[in-house]
Amino acid sequence: MEPIAQHQVPVWVFAGGSDNGVELRYFYAGLNKLEELGHPDVQFTIEADMGHDTWRRVYAGEDLYNWFLSHKKEK
Repeated sequence: MEPIAQHQVPVWVFAGGSDNGVELRYFYAGLNKLEELGHPDVQFTIEADMGHDTWRRVYAGEDLYNWFLSHKKEK
């Protein structure tokens, strides 16, 4: 997590509330570490009614693409 925070790489994490493959509790340690390191741009979205295939909803909408376009790489 240190390199991500150091370089302030924008992070948006998605999780399914009904995911049988990756439990929600496993996300919090990394997200908390980024917050502890002062990372300014971390988002966490839980799709409560989804399983491991949360990506289907995320990619079908416009929010993620607009979020990508709102960021730029500094030279």
